[in-house]
Amino acid sequence: MQQSAARRGEGVEFRLTVWLASGSGWHARVVAPDTTEHEFASPFELARYLAWPHAVPASDHGTGLR
Repeated sequence: MQQSAARRGEGVEFRLTVWLASGSGWHARVVAPDTTEHEFASPFELARYLAWPHAVPASDHGTGLR
């Protein structure tokens, strides 16, 4: 089975937690690759956040311009 070009390249990994709380509705938390946490009260807000491209953290080899 051959992987698509998107799957072969580097990706960005998020941790997503979704829960339904009685009385307060739908909630989600995303932990980004840089370990920042983002809370969402709407699936539309979550989709908008995930739709924006995120930079893949560059590996630091101590060379190049900064």
